[in-house]
Parts: sequence; structure tokens; C-alpha cells
Amino acid sequence: MIMELTSEEKATLNGEHGDTLQTAYRILVATGEATNAEKLVPIKWAHLSGVNYNTIGDAGEQFLRELSKDARVKVKATVNPMGIDFDHISNFNHIDDEFIKKQASIRDSYIRMGVEPTFSCTPYDIFDLPEKIPKFHLLKAMLPSLQTHLVD
Repeated sequence: MIMELTSEEKATLNGEHGDTLQTAYRILVATGEATNAEKLVPIKWAHLSGVNYNTIGDAGEQFLRELSKDARVKVKATVNPMGIDFDHISNFNHIDDEFIKKQASIRDSYIRMGVEPTFSCTPYDIFDLPEKIPKFHLLKAMLPSLQTHLVD
């Protein structure tokens, strides 16, 4: 399915607002088309995955490092847990120095882009939800992976 895009979204996808936004829109549109989305919708909050060096590896670390040179979030953004807790790193003397270096680079990239450093899969426990979302009867189900479905 080909997504319906506004003229502004088409311009961004065509690179008229820079390479960084073009890359972001390519990812959004490819994901939307793969899931048969009709169009992009405005959001107030994004919760990001891809912060654990174990899961994104060198390619992901390099992508984020490059992206964070120019990219900045446009809405409130929180992020999943990392592969290490830097507040308690002294408790883990068996962790490889290269892993620590790469994980720190990923963390720093997200922070440079303006992502709130929640490092939690349940960020609604840490921060207030966007004001437009009703706060009552919001949590309907929690899956074993700790990803939560929010419905109104």
C-alpha cells in the first residue's frame, strides 16, 4: 500500500529539509507501508527502542552517533533500558570495556538528540503522560515483554 502524504511530508521525503529528516521519513514511510498504514499521524510522545548495544550492535551505534550530529526530537521522547546501568557499573566488574564504551556512545547519542534519558520500558511510571491522553482507565494490558498498550 502506498501511503497518503501531505505536500510537506513529500518534500521532506524528497530531501528538501535535509538529509537527517529525509532519513527519518524514509524509515517512517517504509514502516507505514509495510504495515499498510494509510498516512502518518501526529503524535505527542514517542517511546524509542534500540538503545541496548546487545541488540543494535556496531551498526546501530554508528547510525545513532551519525544521526545525533544533526537530529533533534520534535516531541517528548523516552527510551528503553540500556544494556548496563551506569549508576551501578561498579557492581559489574566482568563487563567488557568495549561494551561499556559503545553503550555510553548510544546513551550519549540519544541524549544529544533531546531524548529524555528514562532508560525504562515503563516510562509512564517516571513521567506524566501527555496532557491530551486521559489518565484514567489508561493501562489496559501488560504483556510479558513489559510493553504496554494504552487505549482510551
